[in-house]
Parts: sequence; C-alpha cells; structure tokens
Amino acid sequence: MFCSGIEGVVLRMYPLREADRLLTIFSLQRGKLTATAFGGARPCSRKRVSTLPFCRARFWLQRRGEYYRVDQAESLEFFPALHQPYLLGYAGYLAELVEGFSPLEEPNPALYRLLVSSLRCLRLCPELVAQSLALKLLRLAGVAPAFNRCSSCQRPLDPNWDRLYFTPPGGLLCSSCYTVPEAPPRALSRGSARLLRALGELPLQKVLTLKAAPATLEETEAAVAALVTFHLGHTPRSLLYLQNLATSSGRPEE
Repeated sequence: MFCSGIEGVVLRMYPLREADRLLTIFSLQRGKLTATAFGGARPCSRKRVSTLPFCRARFWLQRRGEYYRVDQAESLEFFPALHQPYLLGYAGYLAELVEGFSPLEEPNPALYRLLVSSLRCLRLCPELVAQSLALKLLRLAGVAPAFNRCSSCQRPLDPNWDRLYFTPPGGLLCSSCYTVPEAPPRALSRGSARLLRALGELPLQKVLTLKAAPATLEETEAAVAALVTFHLGHTPRSLLYLQNLATSSGRPEE
C-alpha cells in the first residue's frame, strides 16, 4: 500500500544500523505510524532533516509488513528553539503524551492540530502549554476529571470551602467528602483548581495570557503529572527528565 503526501510530526526517532532510522510519526491523515527511513541518517540524505524529532513534514510511505517505509520526505516546519535542554524536555513530554495515548493508525485531527500548535507556542510558556495539552488530550480521550465541582457530592466549587483535595482519576474532593483512601489525595488551592479548569477548556492562545504564581503552577503541575501517570500506567521518562533538570538547575527565569 502506497500513502502519498501524509503530513505528520516525528514523535520519536531510533537509530538503526549505521544510517537508517526507525520513526514514530503522528500524522494528520492516519494517526500514529511506525516507519523506517533507510539512509535517513546520512549527511547527504534528503530525508535527514525531515526525520528528526519534532519536525513537521510530508511523507511518502510504502507499507512493508509491520512497518511503513519512507520513500520520500519533505520538511514543512522545524522548531529551532527546541534545541535548548529545558524546551527540548517539554517537547519530548508532549510527544510522549501523544504517543502514549494514541492507538496505531487511528486518525485524530483535533489532537494533531493541538500538538502542532503546542510545539509552535512552547517557547512562550512551556509549563502552561504542556499542562494544557495534557488536559485537552485527556478530554479528547474521555477521561479528564471536572475541576469545577466535587467529584463525590457533585457540589459546585464553593469559595467558602476551606480546603480542597485532588486525587486521580476522580478529580476534586471537598473537605466534607475527604476520607483517607489507599492513595492519599493532594491538597489543592481553589486558585489551582480554577487554573486547571482554564487550562483544559480555554483555546491555546488564551492559555498563553494566563498568569500563575509559582506555588500555584507547582500544584497544577503535580496534579497533571498524577493524572497522566495514572492513565498511562507509568511516569513518562521526559517528565522525570524535567523534574531532574528542575532539581539540579532550578526553574528557568521567565
């Protein structure tokens, strides 16, 4: 089977032998694909740039058993700012989320467009962009919790509540519904709950206008990481990389 002009983003690249590459591509038309780019690592190869991670390209593919073969590739968009370690870690996080939640060859145009937009905006505010993509991805998958009410009693978020808790996968718990389960919930401020709701519901351009105190951002990051880890069944490696980077060097100045 020949696939002509498939548009996609390279999520992951594995070296094969001396000059070949095994790619995981998230495409607009066919969803997640695995393809081999023979000779893609050669310095003179026309496929070289197009088969790098996070490159958006057009691919001409041939089906070869379990995988596709990249016959030709045309680079459409590269994100040069992502060569910085901090941004590269967040780009890897986005790619790992999309790869982990996407079955093979199931098109998801909304998620594809969200991924491309997020990569374009990542340098502006990587923390908010990454959390927004994660929450929107969970909504597309039908597993995102609500952040405007208690998941147990269903009462709307009340400014008089003295304390909130968060536990995946259910979401918010008010202090009246709080019990000590096997996995203790995380304390969560009302400001963090409002930010999580905004990140999951607002368009990306409006997400970029949001302001959050460092303590609020740390709470929402922890909540989103817990959700992602719960639904994936493991902690993404890129998230561990970012956590180690933050521990060793601190959060970069805005």
